Amino acid sequence: MKNGVTISRLKHLKPRLYLWVALVWLVGGAGVLGGVVWHGLRYLLWWATLPGIPMDDGLKLSLVEAALAFLALVATAYRLAAAHRRRMDRERELAALLEGRLRPLAGPLPVSGIEFREVRDDSPYAFTWGIRHPEVVVSTGLWDGLPESSRRAVLLHEAHHARVRDPLVEHLLQVMAEAVPFPLFPFLLQRYLIAREVAADAEAVAGLQEDPTPLIEAMVTALAHPGPASPVASLGARGLSDWDARIAFLRDGTLPQSWQGGGGMAMVVLPLLAVAVTWLEILTMRCH
Repeated sequence: MKNGVTISRLKHLKPRLYLWVALVWLVGGAGVLGGVVWHGLRYLLWWATLPGIPMDDGLKLSLVEAALAFLALVATAYRLAAAHRRRMDRERELAALLEGRLRPLAGPLPVSGIEFREVRDDSPYAFTWGIRHPEVVVSTGLWDGLPESSRRAVLLHEAHHARVRDPLVEHLLQVMAEAVPFPLFPFLLQRYLIAREVAADAEAVAGLQEDPTPLIEAMVTALAHPGPASPVASLGARGLSDWDARIAFLRDGTLPQSWQGGGGMAMVVLPLLAVAVTWLEILTMRCH
């Protein structure tokens, strides 16, 4: 079965790779800027040991570079903190909307050790939330309209998100994408959102004996809702919106071109090389 073969291959997808790539770039960039600051201070301290010698253009340039690098580090740290605060405000807003409305999900649960909750809402949706303690939320608008096999598919899909701590990974990538003015981070976030949904779909289909039909039925039911999304759905059920591509993938095993792409190792190696070259240059430099 073509779809089964493709699903089995994608079970090995590693969405967290995008987080590690982003962290390598972030730490690598901070390392380069830190090296520039350290070099400027080292140059300044060397000059201070030589009283009576005027400051030359090379020292002035190093100090300007060090000052700019220091400001960039401070600005980035501030933007990261501000982005984290905004994301936490969103999390608290969702918690306030759900307060008093959640109840344990009734029925057989396919996975143990994960909290499954039900919220009374006509909008059909399911999502996993909680940075510290992930739990699955399913609306009655979705749950009541699904047969048992599709309910199991939804729970298997969301249980995968909870087990691998996708809310935390998304939080970290969202913070970096908002805070760092570099197009790589939004790109990595988008790639992660695709990879995590495909990985969760693959996990769900694997738990359904490689039959994607129940999961497709659940997606079609969620898309069939005619009205606008409820506030809870708008805050909680976010992620990959390319539903048609996901359904097409599950039906015939075709991986859309926009989902493909490599270069993960290169994206890790390049910033490490930049850091290594920068620090090698600094450590081997001699002040004259």
